[in-house]
Amino acid sequence: MQWRAYVSFVAVIMSLTCLVPVVPAQPIQNNRSNTIEPDTREVLYRDFLLTMLSPYIQQAITDYYGEHRSFGLYQAQFKDIKRLCDKGQFYFEATVVVETWTGAHNPPFGLETITLANYPPMIGTSGKPIHILKYVHQDLSPTEPNRLPLRRNC
Repeated sequence: MQWRAYVSFVAVIMSLTCLVPVVPAQPIQNNRSNTIEPDTREVLYRDFLLTMLSPYIQQAITDYYGEHRSFGLYQAQFKDIKRLCDKGQFYFEATVVVETWTGAHNPPFGLETITLANYPPMIGTSGKPIHILKYVHQDLSPTEPNRLPLRRNC
């Protein structure tokens, strides 16, 4: 008796879901479309590279402050990137600028300019693929006019 009630319940639910019209997915319209950065190849490459470098950036920030500080990839900017060897060799040096904070973005502590490189593992190093070459901290106040702009990708 109980299984008949269960089967009837499932049949009713299935029939109700069939009544819901299927609407093709439409992109969400955003009133701030002028602030959204389109996904060009350059944007995708930059965001991918920042994502791959983020653990090393985070470790450099933690080493500087002695404790965890947050930063946002959506604000990170490449200041410089260059090839260290002849074309065809893949050793690079990149300088990234990020803004750090604690909690819910309050208050900003500073702009961190971090230079990283992917030199081959050297004698006496930990064998990490990315090395921090330089770290420069600039204090920020919450009203600092030179804060990094937000980039929106979605």
